[in-house]
Amino acid sequence: MSDKATYEALEQRIAELEAQIRTTEASEQELQKLRFAIEGAPVAIGMSDTEGRHYYQNKAFTELFGYQSAEELQALGGGKHVCVDPAIAQEKFARIMAGNSWFGEHQMRTKDGRTLTVKEHADAIKDATGQIISLIGIINDVTDKKHAEQDRKKSEAKYLQLIETASDAIYLVSALGKFIDVNAAACQMLGRNKKDILGSEISYIDPNFSIEAFFAFWEETPIDEPKLFETTHLHKNGTLIPIEVSGQKFQIEDEVLFFGVARDITERKKAEQLRIQSEEKYRHLIETASDAIYLISVQGTFVDVNAAACKMLNRTKTEILELGINDIDPNFSLEAFLEFWKVTPLDEPRLFETTHLHKNGSLIPVEVSGQKFKIENDVFFFGVARNISERKQAEYRLIESEEKYRLLHENAGLGIGYWSPEGTVISFNRIAAALMNEEPESFIGKSAVELFGEELGLEYLRRITMTAETRETKNYEDTVSLPAGEKTYISTYTPVRNEQDEVLGVQIISSDVTAGKQTEKELAESEERYRITLKALNEGLYDWDIENNQLVFSPSYFTMLGYEPDAFKPTFESFQNLLHPDDREKVMEALKHSVSQNEPPTVGIDFRMKAKDGSYRWINSRGRIVKSDSTGKPLRMVGTNRDITHRKLSEAKLVEKKQEAERYLNLAGIMFIGLDKHGTVNVANKKACEILECEESEIIGRKWFEHFIPERMRHEVHNVFTQLMKGDVELVEYYENPVITATGREKQIAWHNTYITDGNDQITGILSSGEDISEKLHLKAQLIQAQKMESIGNLAGGIAHDFNNILSSVIGFTELSLDEVAKGSSLEDNLQEVYSAGKRAKELVSQILTFARQSEKELQPLRPSDVVFEALKFIRSSLPVTIEIKDTIDSDSYVIANPTQIYQMIINLCTNAAHAMADQGGVLELRMKDINVTPNSTPHKSELKNGSYLEIQVSDTGAGIAPELLRSIFEPYFTTKRPGEGTGMGLAVVQGIVEASGGKIFVKSSPGKGALFSAYLPLTEERPPRALTEVETLPTGSERVIFVDDEVPIAKMGTRILSQLGYSVTTITSSIEALELFKSNPYDFDLVISDVTMPKMTGDKMAAEMMSVRADIPVILCTGYSARVSDLNAAELGIKALATKPIVKAELAKTVRKVLDEAKG
Repeated sequence: MSDKATYEALEQRIAELEAQIRTTEASEQELQKLRFAIEGAPVAIGMSDTEGRHYYQNKAFTELFGYQSAEELQALGGGKHVCVDPAIAQEKFARIMAGNSWFGEHQMRTKDGRTLTVKEHADAIKDATGQIISLIGIINDVTDKKHAEQDRKKSEAKYLQLIETASDAIYLVSALGKFIDVNAAACQMLGRNKKDILGSEISYIDPNFSIEAFFAFWEETPIDEPKLFETTHLHKNGTLIPIEVSGQKFQIEDEVLFFGVARDITERKKAEQLRIQSEEKYRHLIETASDAIYLISVQGTFVDVNAAACKMLNRTKTEILELGINDIDPNFSLEAFLEFWKVTPLDEPRLFETTHLHKNGSLIPVEVSGQKFKIENDVFFFGVARNISERKQAEYRLIESEEKYRLLHENAGLGIGYWSPEGTVISFNRIAAALMNEEPESFIGKSAVELFGEELGLEYLRRITMTAETRETKNYEDTVSLPAGEKTYISTYTPVRNEQDEVLGVQIISSDVTAGKQTEKELAESEERYRITLKALNEGLYDWDIENNQLVFSPSYFTMLGYEPDAFKPTFESFQNLLHPDDREKVMEALKHSVSQNEPPTVGIDFRMKAKDGSYRWINSRGRIVKSDSTGKPLRMVGTNRDITHRKLSEAKLVEKKQEAERYLNLAGIMFIGLDKHGTVNVANKKACEILECEESEIIGRKWFEHFIPERMRHEVHNVFTQLMKGDVELVEYYENPVITATGREKQIAWHNTYITDGNDQITGILSSGEDISEKLHLKAQLIQAQKMESIGNLAGGIAHDFNNILSSVIGFTELSLDEVAKGSSLEDNLQEVYSAGKRAKELVSQILTFARQSEKELQPLRPSDVVFEALKFIRSSLPVTIEIKDTIDSDSYVIANPTQIYQMIINLCTNAAHAMADQGGVLELRMKDINVTPNSTPHKSELKNGSYLEIQVSDTGAGIAPELLRSIFEPYFTTKRPGEGTGMGLAVVQGIVEASGGKIFVKSSPGKGALFSAYLPLTEERPPRALTEVETLPTGSERVIFVDDEVPIAKMGTRILSQLGYSVTTITSSIEALELFKSNPYDFDLVISDVTMPKMTGDKMAAEMMSVRADIPVILCTGYSARVSDLNAAELGIKALATKPIVKAELAKTVRKVLDEAKG
C-alpha cells in the first residue's frame, strides 16, 4: 500500500473514532482507543492539548524526529520546537482552534538537527458537544521525494541544455513519423529553421525513408535498443549530406517515440575514400618492397606475405600461408614467439636479428623490424625482414681486420698511441709504453701535460685537437728525452672516424729516425720473420713467379693504395699500369738488372704508385731472389711494398722547417717576443707588432725593459731577468705584467716563457708567448660588478615584497576607517594624512623595484618641473654646506615620461655633480627651459630631430673629466670614483631613462673646468586625464569569494573590504586548507583571491590545483613582489588578473567586478 493510501485510510479511521467520541459519554476512554489505533500507524502522529502542550507521539513520530518521549519534546517547547518556521506553527494552532483543519507542506527539525520537508494534516478532536479536547497532527516525510523532484528538474534542464548545445543534430520523431523537436545543430546542418522542420514527415529531410519504409525499418527493433546506421539528409539547397545516425525507439507511458542523433560524416567519407586509395597504394608498396614483409596471427600462422618474402624463402605465397612461425624461423616455437613479444607494448617497434629457413634447408641471417598491433580485438604481428648475409660477411671480415689491427698495434715495431679528441690517452701499445719504462695500462686516462710536462704536453694537445677539428693527417718531428736517451721521432697524427664520419680520436704513430733507415741487420733477418713483420706493419707482400710472369699480392698490397683486396688482377702488367709515368723507366731498369744478373740478390727502390682516389703514394719496395735454377737464373722473387708517403712529406717539410716556423709565428693569434741575454729584442711576430702598436723595425734591436715595460716596475722586472740569465733563479713558466704600447697605453699581458739555449745547453735568451688579457680583465671586473648589482636588486625586491604587505594593512584599514569616521572631524583629517603617507610609501616601493630592475614603468604625460622641485628638496637636505645649489626653472611644459624615473634622473645627475666637488666644494646648478631645434642649431643639438624640447642641464665646478674618459662615461659599470664609492651604473641609468622618452643626453667637460650634462626630452601636447571631483562609486556584487592570505592582518582587511562591497567572503590563512575546502565544495565559490608567496604551497600552485578540479573558476593573484608570477606567465597559468600590493579598495573593487563579469561571459 502506498504512503498516500495509508495516509488517507488513517484519516478515515480517525474521523470514525471522533464520531464515536461525540456520541458517547466516555470521551477519555475513546481517546485511549484512538491512541491505540494510531500507535502502529506508518506515519508520524503527534497530539497536543488546547494549550498547545505536546502530550503524545506515536512510534513513527519517535523514529522520525528522534525524541524518545512526548515529555522530552514538550520540555523543549513541543510542536513549536520542531517547526522550523514559528509563523507556521502559530498559524496552524490558530486555525485549528478556530474550528478549521490545516493542511500544508513545510519544514520540521529533528533532534539531531536535520531539516525535513513534510506534508502535514492537522485537525481538532472534539467531544460530543463539539468542544475541542485535543489537537492531532498527521505528518508524512516527503524529503526524499522533494529532493528527487528537484534533481529530476535539474537533470531535465541539464539534458535539455546539452541537447540544444550539442554539435550533432538531434531529432525527436512521433509515432506518426513526424518531427516533434529538433536542436539548433540540426537546423544549421539542414540550412532550415526549426519551424520548417517541426510537423513535417521524415521524408522531408531523408529521401531514403517514406513513412512506410521508416516504420518497416524500426518494426523489428526492440524498445530502448540503440541502432546505428548511415543514410543521407537533404539540405535546403538540394545537396545530400552523408549522415551517421544513432537512433533508438522508446516508450513514454503508452506513446512510442523515436530519438536520433545524426552526425555529418562528409569528411569521414572523404577520408575513407582516401584511405581506400592509400591502402591500395600501400598494398602496392608492400608487394613491390625489396624486403620480406610478414603479417602473423596470435596463433603463429601467416596471414599475409609479400613477393619479396616468397623470393627470399623460395616458396609460393600459398605454401607460406599454410606454415607456422617455427617452419620459417627455427629459433622460435609458438610459445617462444609469444613469450618474446609478451613484454613488448602494442605499437612499439622492436629490432632484432634471427635466421629464416630457405626451402633448400639453408639458413638466411635476417634483421627484423617488428611490431605488435591490434585491429579491433585481434592482436597481430607485423615484421619486415632484411637479408643481412652480406653484412654478416662484412662483419666477419671486420672482426678478422680488427684482429689484424690488434696484431699490428702490438707488434708493429712502432710506438702507437690512441688519444681522445680532448687529449687523454685511450691506449698505448707496448713499444710506446716501453720507451718510458712503464706498462701500457698505466697511461690510460692521462693527459699530454701529465706525461710530457707543460711545454711539450700543451704542444701535443694542440696538435691532437687540431687534427680532430681539421680531420687532416699531419707529420711532426720531435726530439725528446727518454729513459733510453735522447731520441728523434717523426710522428704521424691521424684522425680516427666511425662509419658516420664522426671523429672518435687521434692515432699517433711515432717512428724512430735517429739512426736513419733500417739497418742491414734488419735486412738479414730470416724470410719468415721478415714476412710476419711486414704483415704486422701492414705492408704489401708480393710473390713474383718470374718464369711464368705471375704475381700473388697480399691484401695489404691492395688496401694501402685504397683498393679492396683482389680489386685488380695480380699480374706484372697491373703493377706497371699503377706506376707513375715519371718513375716507370727507373723501376723497370732496376728490376731488369736484378733479374738478368742475379746481382745483387736484393733490390730496393722508391717510386710512386697510383691509389684508388687518383693520387699517387710513395712506395719503398724491397725484393729478394729466393729461387733460381741450376744455372743461376732467377725463378722467383719475394718482396714487400711499404707506403712511405708520410715520410717523404716529412722530409720535404723538414727542409722548409725554418720558413714554416716563421709562418707559424706570424699566423699565431698570440704575440712572440725573443730576448737575448742582454734584454734586446731579437724576435717579434706580427701579433706582437699589433699589440704594441708599432712596426717590427721599431721593436727588433731595442731594449725591451727600457721601451716596453712601465717605469714603476721596470727595475724589478729587469732585475729578475738578469738573475734568470745567470741561472740564479728558476724560470716561471707563466706570469702576467703590463706593457707600454707606442701610443702610451698600458695593456695587461699573460706570458708563457721558455729558455733559448745553444748547442752546449747554455742559456742565450728567453722566448715568450703573450696574450693580451686586458679586455678579459675588464669584462671580469664588469661581471663582478654586475653580480653585486644583482644581489642588491634581489635584496631590494625582497624588501619591496615585505614592505608592500605592511602597506596593504596600513592603507586597507585606513580606507575602512575613513568609511566609518565622521566627515569633517579631526580624526578624518588624521586618517587622510595616514592614507596619503601610505600612498607615498607605495611610490617609494615602486622606486625600490625600479632600482632593482624588477618593475616596468608606464610612460605618461607629465610636467617635469613638478618632479624637479621634489628632487631638489631631497638634494638640498643631503648635500654639505660647502656645495651651493642654484636652480633656474623656466618651463611648465609636458613630456612623455615616468615621474619616478625623472626623479631618479635628477637625483643621479646631481649626486654625480656633488661627488665631483666633494673635496673642494663649489656650485651645483640645475636649469630647465624649452628650446626649438632647427637645422641651424649648435653641433650637439643638430643630432636631435627638428622640434620642441625640454632642456635639462646640470653643471658643477668640480675637477672635470679627461677627454679619453668622456667616450666611456655612459657605459655600464664605468666609473671615475675610487673603489667602493660607485657602481658605474648612475649615468648608464640616466641615459636609459632619457632615451626611453625619445630624447638624448650629452656631456661637455675638460680637466679643471667642471662638467655640464644636457638632457633633451621631446615636448608633447598630451595632457594627463583630469582627476574626478566627485566621489567615485565603486562596483559591488553578491558573489561568493574565497580569500586566501597567510598574513592575518591582510586576510582580515581583505575580508572587510569585500564584505563592504556586498560579497560573501570565506577567509583562510593556509593555502593547503583553502585547497582542501575548495576540493570538497568546488561549486560553492564564484571567485578565488589569493596571495602568491605563502608557506608550504604558493598561490599559483594552489590555483593550478583548483583549476584542475574546476577549470572555469576565476582566480586573482595578489603580490607585493614575486619573481614567480608576471602578467605574461599568469595568463599562461589561467590566472584572470594580478592585483599588486598594497591593496587599495578602489582597485580591488574594480578588478573583482571585471573578473567576475568576464567569467559570466
